Amino acid sequence: MALDHTPEGLAILDRLGHGQKRLMEEFFRRTEDLTRRGVAVGALQPEGQELYPTLLLGMMKGLLRRRTHRPQEETTPLKNHVAQAVKVFLRGA
Repeated sequence: MALDHTPEGLAILDRLGHGQKRLMEEFFRRTEDLTRRGVAVGALQPEGQELYPTLLLGMMKGLLRRRTHRPQEETTPLKNHVAQAVKVFLRGA
């Protein structure tokens, strides 16, 4: 499943330059690999695994969007927020 084959992916890619499109494809590919390995070792449940790459990328994009739209409120290092997002992804809220 490639990012540019989904309706949302098509809309995003239409607004991105060629280099950014390749970068997004690479992020998605790596996230697919990561979540596939997570399922294989039992860290992630197999049910719904086709959604995991999209969900994880969405969480990461949300963190970046938060920083872009509210930079004055962001005093916590991004790596701390990423760590919290990973915990939520793996264990739930």
